Amino acid sequence: ARGGEASGRQSEVLAAGARSLAAADQLKKRLVTLCLYPAFVILVAFGSIAIYAYAVLPSLEPAFAGMGGDIPPQTQAVLTFGAVVRFLMPILAAATAALTIGVALIAPLRRAAGDLVARLLMRGKRSPLRDFVFANLASRLAVMLQAGVPLAPAWRLAREPVTITSLSRALAAQDERLMEGVRLSEVLRRVPACPPDLIHYVLMGEHSGQVAAALNDGSALLGARAQEAIERVLSVLTPLVIIVVGAMVGLITMMVFQGLLAVGDAVAL
Repeated sequence: ARGGEASGRQSEVLAAGARSLAAADQLKKRLVTLCLYPAFVILVAFGSIAIYAYAVLPSLEPAFAGMGGDIPPQTQAVLTFGAVVRFLMPILAAATAALTIGVALIAPLRRAAGDLVARLLMRGKRSPLRDFVFANLASRLAVMLQAGVPLAPAWRLAREPVTITSLSRALAAQDERLMEGVRLSEVLRRVPACPPDLIHYVLMGEHSGQVAAALNDGSALLGARAQEAIERVLSVLTPLVIIVVGAMVGLITMMVFQGLLAVGDAVAL
C-alpha cells in the first residue's frame, strides 16, 4: 500500500502485491504440508522409545534381578539405556515446555530464538530458507519497481517485512548506498546471505533494462528451488527415520530376549 501511495498507482500495486502474496502463501502451505508426515513419524519414534523405557523394560527388570553378573552385556546395556531414558525424559520434557512457554509469552526471547534458528538454517550454499526469504524479497521489490516506485524507497519497502534480525540489519545497511545511486546488483553483493543466482538475474536485468522482470524470474527460480530442496530432504528423512526406529526397536527386542533366554538357561541349570 505504501508503494502504491509513493507511486500514485495504488490499484496496480495492490493487484501485483496480491498475486505475489498468493504465490508466497501457496509455497508456504506446500512446505508446511510436506513437513507434517516426517514430524508425525518422529513423534511416533519418540513414543515407541518411551513405551519401551517406561512400560516394557521395567516389567522385565525383576526377571534379571537375581542373575547378578550373569546377565548378557547387551541386555545390561538395554536396561541401562532404559534407566537413562526414564531419568532424562522428564527433564527434557520440562525444559522443552518451559522454553516453549517462554518463547510464546516473551517477545524478545521469541525474536532471539527465531533469529538463532533462522541463522542456523540459512547456512550453506543451497539453504532452502535463504532461497525462500530472498524469493519473497525479490518478488516484493519487483512489484514496487513495476509500479514505478524509485529503487531506493522500493528497496526499503521490500526489506521491511524481513523478520530475521541479522539479515534485516544487513539489508538496511544498504539503504544509503542505493540513495547514492549504486546499482542493485552491487548492493546485493554486499548482503552476505544473498544467493548468487539472484545477483546474476539482477545483473542481466540491469544490462537489458528490465530489472523488475529479472527480479520476478529470480524469485520464481529461488522459490521453486527451495521447494525442491525441502521435498528432496523430506523424501530421504522420512524413510530414514522409519528404518532407524524399526532397527532400534528390533535391536532392543532381540537383546531383551537374549536376556530372557539367559534367565531360562540359568533356571534349567
